[in-house]
Amino acid sequence: MGETASVLLGLALILGAGWAVLVVVRRLTRPIRSRAARRVPPLVSPPAAEPLGDQVGDELRAEARLLSSELGDPQREELEESERFGSAVERLAARRLPIEALLKLAREGNRWVARIALGALARRDDIPSDWAPYAARRLRRAPYDQAWLFLRTLERAPDEVIGLALAQIAHVIDRDLAELIAARVREGRENVGEDTFREHVPPALAPEVESLLDEYEETLPAEVRTAFDGWRADSVDLSFLRSFATVWERPYDAPPALLAGERAELVDVIYEAVTRSPPQSLLLVGDHGVGKTALVRAALDRLPPAWIVIEATASSVNAGMSYIGELEGRVEGIVEQLRGRKVVWVFPALEEALYAGQHMRSPTGLLDHLLPHIESGALRIVAEVSRAAYEALVAERPRVATLFGRASVRPLGETDTIAVARHALEHGALDVDASPEVLSESFEFAGQFLVGAAQPGNLVRLLHATAERVAEEGKEAIETADVLATLASASGLPLSLLDPTERLHLDRVRAFFEQRVLGQPEAVEALVDRIAMVKAGLTDPTRPLGVFLFVGPTGTGKTEIAKALAEFLFGSASRLIRLDMSEFQTPESLERLLSDTSLEAQGAPLIASVRKDPFSVVLLDEFEKAAAPIWDLFLQVFDDGRLTDRHGRTADFRRCVIILTSNVGSSITRGSSLGFQHAAEPFRPAAVERELLRSFRPEFLNRLDQVVVFRPFERSQMRALLEKELADVARRRGLRGRPWAVEFDESALTFLIDEGFSPELGARPLKRAVERHLLARLAHAIVEQTVPEGDQFLFVSAPRGSIEVRFVDPDADTDEAGEERLPERAEAEARELDLRALVVAPHAGSRAAGFLLAELRRIRTAILAEAVQGRKRAALDAVSEPGFWEEAGRFAVLAEAEYLDRLDAALRTADKLGERLERQAERSGDRSSELTSLLASRLYVLEQALAGLEEDAPQDVFVRLRPAAGSRPPEAAPFAGTLAEMYLAWGERRGMRVERLASGAGTEELLAVSGLGAASILAREAGLHVLELVTAKTGGGSGVDRVSIAVQIAPWAPGAPDEGTSLTALAARAFVEAGSPTQVVRRYRHEPAPLVRDAVRGYRTGRLDRVLAGDFDVF
Repeated sequence: MGETASVLLGLALILGAGWAVLVVVRRLTRPIRSRAARRVPPLVSPPAAEPLGDQVGDELRAEARLLSSELGDPQREELEESERFGSAVERLAARRLPIEALLKLAREGNRWVARIALGALARRDDIPSDWAPYAARRLRRAPYDQAWLFLRTLERAPDEVIGLALAQIAHVIDRDLAELIAARVREGRENVGEDTFREHVPPALAPEVESLLDEYEETLPAEVRTAFDGWRADSVDLSFLRSFATVWERPYDAPPALLAGERAELVDVIYEAVTRSPPQSLLLVGDHGVGKTALVRAALDRLPPAWIVIEATASSVNAGMSYIGELEGRVEGIVEQLRGRKVVWVFPALEEALYAGQHMRSPTGLLDHLLPHIESGALRIVAEVSRAAYEALVAERPRVATLFGRASVRPLGETDTIAVARHALEHGALDVDASPEVLSESFEFAGQFLVGAAQPGNLVRLLHATAERVAEEGKEAIETADVLATLASASGLPLSLLDPTERLHLDRVRAFFEQRVLGQPEAVEALVDRIAMVKAGLTDPTRPLGVFLFVGPTGTGKTEIAKALAEFLFGSASRLIRLDMSEFQTPESLERLLSDTSLEAQGAPLIASVRKDPFSVVLLDEFEKAAAPIWDLFLQVFDDGRLTDRHGRTADFRRCVIILTSNVGSSITRGSSLGFQHAAEPFRPAAVERELLRSFRPEFLNRLDQVVVFRPFERSQMRALLEKELADVARRRGLRGRPWAVEFDESALTFLIDEGFSPELGARPLKRAVERHLLARLAHAIVEQTVPEGDQFLFVSAPRGSIEVRFVDPDADTDEAGEERLPERAEAEARELDLRALVVAPHAGSRAAGFLLAELRRIRTAILAEAVQGRKRAALDAVSEPGFWEEAGRFAVLAEAEYLDRLDAALRTADKLGERLERQAERSGDRSSELTSLLASRLYVLEQALAGLEEDAPQDVFVRLRPAAGSRPPEAAPFAGTLAEMYLAWGERRGMRVERLASGAGTEELLAVSGLGAASILAREAGLHVLELVTAKTGGGSGVDRVSIAVQIAPWAPGAPDEGTSLTALAARAFVEAGSPTQVVRRYRHEPAPLVRDAVRGYRTGRLDRVLAGDFDVF
């Protein structure tokens, strides 16, 4: 026999290549079968296959190779018809090997060896009891050609196998299974009763079992159907359970959890509670992420197959319950289905059942309906609650503590947490690994940044999310950088903050906030310092990342800097959670703050929002208006970083930055100031701090990390904010996609500043002012398609107190357009060039362009010189000095800082016009008289402003026009009105702000004038203005009647605001000390030919119309 085996083995080795070819050919020509049908996933790891090394083993393996080459992957019919296979089974069965050896071969990894062994095993009468459960489990998982062989081994099994086989019912072996059941019942090997189904068959398989019984009704004994019907009538209605719950599918614990620490004992506690008689409902108490659900799954996975596990929350049970009594009816239906049956109800967040179903007519909730049935043992519930929720639940319903058993689940230590995380990685669906070093670092990151979840949940979830990311990238191992990337994605925190090896450039952080919020250096530094502490890991892990009180006037950037912080820290301004605390002014509003918006429509969004996005900036606006109980509540938040709602659910604020805002001590009263806006009572930070101490309790202030005082915006900061707003506007869709070229005159910027800022609202009206006054005008140009092209541009100015958008085409000269050629222009072209001459008579000659560009360089040099810029720095430095706002001379300093800032802005406008003029000359050699006029006018004003600075002249003035001595009011009034209109037109041409304070009242005209160079230009207007009227005399001939108007100029000096004082009253005070010059400034004559003679400026011209149109200062 040994020689025969050797020969067969040799033949197998010699013919191996040929057989391999035959196998390939057979497989290529066989019908393709599904992968699922061929797959053999091991349910229970078989014993390690040891080389048999004996004669039987060698023969069997040689036979297996021959069968494999002949049949490949056979169908059942092929096996039954194969003489070689039948012969191999007969020979092995005749050997009468020890049953242990035969069982080992049946579990052989070689499929053909296993098939032969299973065939031989089916002929044995000494099959042990532990074989039947193993063989039954293989029925559903083994391929069909093996499944029926496993089923045959059960025909002579000594113990009950019908229930085990039905629990693994598979359609492909229905006929064989029916024949097995019939044979065992007929031969008296096994009886079938209701317990056969009850103890082994999961209720979820009832439809499949019923289908089997229906199809093979003639084969099966009648008692099988009787037993099934009895069991089915007494089983649970799964369709009803699925209407409100999720029915768990086995295996419940997949992959199996690692029971580290004391977790194995807790699993035993859960299992014993649900299987005892009478049953004991159980509460697992532990923080989110501690592993309560994993323990429940591990425990319930031990239950026999006949048990059912459902999971239902309070909201799912209460869903659709609209009418009174509906919830009670549903609970009764649930109890009817579960009473006395082997069903376990897993109930996450049991605290939600306390309020679910309550309404204004009944305080009874779902929990109240369930408690009597829990007490009676009709329900087996394993519920989960956090520690805070348990305390709140027991406080509301003390019976909970006695009716439920309690098992506390505590967080794991570092070693066990890392072990659980490593186990989850190794047994997860993703083939991704992590080194011990990475696991240790990940543990630190999870503890620092994922404080909302306890250990081991925080680390397991972090690594799972990272493994998904790594697997998508095609990598096999997790690196520290991958973990940090996952944290950054989940939290919004920049990698520069998360990665301890990456440097954080605080200068860039500071620049980020300074670009977003202007004029608040203390606030910027406070946030930069806090971000540095977060980066260094020096913040208190038990408190919020930071708690700040921002106090100051409205509209100074408190909300904007909070948005900027949310964007920098967490990636989006949407991570800002804002509560208007003025809505919580009564003690009763505490209930609303502690409510959940997901359950109650009137609830505040705070807790729900923080639970959803624990990485957030929380802005508590106008906190001083909240009721005292609200203050006390937030003392707990500032200390512990946690807030629990009245349902017992906790929101974790330890990854939040909390910012409180207040206007305490920052109230503003109106008075007078420069410009046409009324200014505020001077802001005093010391007064704000004193008021804080009076308004806030010391224990409250002591819990704040920092109090930051926001200051009102200075004029230069207002201008910077306006320019930022204009830059934001330029990025809007309607402007971004168009070839727009817009230049702003200083007068337009001044107008928008005056309209966009107010003492009461700060910068809040700015957006509205830009949209109302500027964008509305630009919208007309967009709609009408009058958009600039090439070198064309829109010039925005503000004549007569409103925005005007002027279309400028540098390529279109007024001469070519047919405009009348003024004599003054010809004279200007022939004589030495002068800024005033180019303002009144612009022309496009190359000499004029060269002259203007040279003048621009001269004036720029003068403005940027230390003499001017030094004065500006000195003024701004003085504003920053401690005690400045209490000094009597602060108004003059503020006025100078504002004026010099306007001077710089006007220079920037002139520079842009100069660039356009120079670019046009380079492109075509042509110059535009319109562009020349704009630039000449701006340079002229700048020149006058510089002259005023050198003379320390007042910056803004009042102008009063009244009849001179000897002029009768009836004749003087019309002339005074004409002169007032002249000054208004002049203001429009020069970019000044002119307000008519009085007109026609007692023949007096009163104007307030503000603008660059206004005082320098108008100072020469003080004196008599004489209108010469040619009249016919009675005796013939003509005479000249004269009407004289005295023009007075008084400085509009900065000073302390006086509430209720109007500009008219301030002008009256100014003129008390103003002189009354008697010199004749200018004479005006209409007939017989128009004529103007200016004695101060030394010109005479026949262009009376141009003089009265506002050009009196440039002839």
